[in-house]
Amino acid sequence: MRKYVILAACYHFCGLAILFTHYLAVSPYNKAVLDEKLTLVAASHIGTAELVDNLPALFRENAHAAALKLSDLRGNFLGAMYDARRMPASDYKLFLDTKIFDPQKPPLPHYALHTWESKRRHVRMVVLSLKRMQIAEYLSLMSREYALHYLIPLFIVLGAVGLTAYHFYFAHNAKPLSRFPKNITHRKSSVTPSAPTIARTKASAWSIKSGAISESTMQNVLINLRSLAGATYVSVFARTERQRWQSVIALHGSLIVRGDAVERPELLNDTLSEAITHSADRCEWLFFNAAAPSATLCFVLRFAASENAPSREGTERIAEFVRAHARALLVEHNYESSILDSESGLYCAPYAAFSLKEKILAGKPFAVAIFRFAASDSSHELLPKTARTAIRIMRENFTAEEAPAIARGQDNTIICIFQSRTDKAVKETAAIRQLYNAYTSLGKRFEAAAIEDAASGGGATRTLRMLERLLAHSKASGKLEFYQPGQTLQII
Repeated sequence: MRKYVILAACYHFCGLAILFTHYLAVSPYNKAVLDEKLTLVAASHIGTAELVDNLPALFRENAHAAALKLSDLRGNFLGAMYDARRMPASDYKLFLDTKIFDPQKPPLPHYALHTWESKRRHVRMVVLSLKRMQIAEYLSLMSREYALHYLIPLFIVLGAVGLTAYHFYFAHNAKPLSRFPKNITHRKSSVTPSAPTIARTKASAWSIKSGAISESTMQNVLINLRSLAGATYVSVFARTERQRWQSVIALHGSLIVRGDAVERPELLNDTLSEAITHSADRCEWLFFNAAAPSATLCFVLRFAASENAPSREGTERIAEFVRAHARALLVEHNYESSILDSESGLYCAPYAAFSLKEKILAGKPFAVAIFRFAASDSSHELLPKTARTAIRIMRENFTAEEAPAIARGQDNTIICIFQSRTDKAVKETAAIRQLYNAYTSLGKRFEAAAIEDAASGGGATRTLRMLERLLAHSKASGKLEFYQPGQTLQII
């Protein structure tokens, strides 16, 4: 994002440079042209009365004129006029009260003074003009300058198109193969098959599939079901092993709610037998993927009024849609429940414990970090943003092959389990400190701790206890606590 912001800023800076170069070239006041126009306009009038009546013509001839005053050679007042856009009323009153004008010194700042006399008509003309056209005035005149009127919007559109093309076709080399001719001849690679190269592509380590972080099948099905039925609220419930209905996900407008935050309908608490059930006012409908006693999924649809409730044909279409997509949703729900946390989109706590045991049994050193947040900073609304911050910081420091496992632990904690290594934890330490600073800048209230070599802890349970002890030290000191091999830490 920083790279594209810099490119867009440079591009628009060039556009502003072009704009102001043209502005500085056309906006300065030209004294010779002004004197010539005023002379021609004044000489075209026969009498003084006609000259006063045609004062607006002088302003049309001169785009810089702010005020104009006519008097005879004795100083008697004949007429005056001013442009309210270029001169305030107070300055105009001061200009009228002035009787003696010094050509070398204008009576008001930011204005240029010009006088013209006609001894034959006994008329003196005093003109105050802007020294330079105001930028707002210059922009207002763009409607007459057709080239700039169309050039500047075209410049902005071309910049947006250029950034889009750079992002999709040059930055990521996302050119589809269908654009190349089929008879293209591929060069033989000099790399032998025994020396495979490491692909620098984004592996699935960063593609954590969950509706809180990225698009999922469950979210797409809810959007399609809402548009098919015309409902205002759609939610999904799954039956657990204890024959209880567990809230999974809900779609309300553009807001996606997961977990216990999903509102539970009262009809679901009753003993139901049919596959389709609705409330007495026909505003709330329940669709099961089978008969209610043996169903595994329940789709709850709410409508704005009873008149919006589906007809008989509509209920058949919705029931068919539910049966067709129930298996895919059930598979994804079981996958997310066993590996991913439904609220944050990160790995769940059992997966984190399994990863700790697996890496400890491998015997290679690896780092682990933990962040425990306050209850107010780990709510359903702020939790996805907290998870995305951790993913973003780790993506800046590690490739997809080196991606750490970011999991949501117990008691509002986030655990980062890094890959095994053979050298010192330099990159891991830098990433942990960067994430700590990021959470601090966001105003989060949390404690943080890290272990440089968690393999020396002896087991997953002991490692978690060490992290708990370090979090207690972090709460007392208000800093990030690091535990390195060789230190002494009392664990009860």
